[in-house]
Amino acid sequence: MRPVHFHPRIETDLDDATAYYDARQRGLGDRFLSEFRATVGIVSEIGHIFRQVHGPYGHLKFTTFPYFIYFRPDGEGFLVMLVINAAREPVLIQNLLDNRR
Repeated sequence: MRPVHFHPRIETDLDDATAYYDARQRGLGDRFLSEFRATVGIVSEIGHIFRQVHGPYGHLKFTTFPYFIYFRPDGEGFLVMLVINAAREPVLIQNLLDNRR
């Protein structure tokens, strides 16, 4: 396992998604966060095998939620840069990643 660090704006990404899902069904936001943590675990274990998209970034889709986690190598580990709905336009995703450098 490799260490995983988080861009400061990840907290906002998670807060927004959690609020969205909690508004739809009580407890769904907690399930979203649980799946986020599981996805980060996968990145920690095998993030080095994912192909790069949007420059140096790899991405991994959540199992049940329509979200991607975007990450890049960071020293001996990874830096999670963005958590976003998978339906978002690639141009928007690239712009967000560029602005978070």
